[in-house]
Amino acid sequence: MKRGAVVLVALAVLSVAAPARAYLRTTAGTGGPCLFWSTRGHSFMIDAQGTPDVPAATAFDAIRRSFQTWAGVSCSDLTFPELGISQDAADRKVGYVQNGNNRNLVLWRTANCRAAAPPGDACLTSGGCGNKYDCWDHDDKVIAVTTTTFNRTTGQIYDADIELNSSPHSDGSRFIFTANNGPACVTPPQTGCVRYDIQNTVTHEAGHSIGLDHPPDHQEATMWAFAPEGEISKRVLAQDDINAICDIYPKGKPTSTCLGDPITMVKTGSGEAGGCGCSSGGSPLEVILAALGLYALRRRARTSGPAGS
Repeated sequence: MKRGAVVLVALAVLSVAAPARAYLRTTAGTGGPCLFWSTRGHSFMIDAQGTPDVPAATAFDAIRRSFQTWAGVSCSDLTFPELGISQDAADRKVGYVQNGNNRNLVLWRTANCRAAAPPGDACLTSGGCGNKYDCWDHDDKVIAVTTTTFNRTTGQIYDADIELNSSPHSDGSRFIFTANNGPACVTPPQTGCVRYDIQNTVTHEAGHSIGLDHPPDHQEATMWAFAPEGEISKRVLAQDDINAICDIYPKGKPTSTCLGDPITMVKTGSGEAGGCGCSSGGSPLEVILAALGLYALRRRARTSGPAGS
């Protein structure tokens, strides 16, 4: 497995616009193939630790609704079977292990790698602290990140893991997750309102998990890169998002791969139920990691409060 040089890869490197379409597909580098699942959708597991902000059952139901939103597009036949709750703390890792028991995990990170990793640890500069110390290894302003492992030659996705950021920011604040229906919170001690909505966040990240990128200008789309505190609009797919699924995973028709030559599906032994590999022109299997996330949108009117709000 080859790891990309950086975890948060610039969108200009990973993304190309489809002609006459507003949505973007993630690609395997400039001019590379579009990312896709050979199966129609993917299974997922939720880590049992959840978030300190919301009762586990409530938080987990919000995650399930996020995947159900994408499965509910009538022009496609995507499915997202749940494999249960992951109870083993040792399994709180993202990324792909070839020929291993890979699961598409959704988890919260509650520690920040700046504090969790010992000073001088090489992972602080080279990456990898997240799995090593079970910590948030990304920028403070990122609410959540999806790490996708795929075949560089064909674009087939093998694994997609979602991390949500409950870790302390450098100023001591952090994102507070909620699962309420509204209204948006307006003061720090307010309860029963929306801060960083779980379903809003995971619905966006689930889009990344099936090969979608951030559109450049359609702010109403679920795949828009930014989310202000109190937003719940990403719970519902915009027409751009629906068009993407209809085009990429059309019901009863072949998946759109963006490749010029035919693809032959072959078994890979990835550990994913029903998982397949792809071969295209006899190219060898090569996988890399790419991460795409949802960023906090600062409100200009706010002069205090959680960073990224």
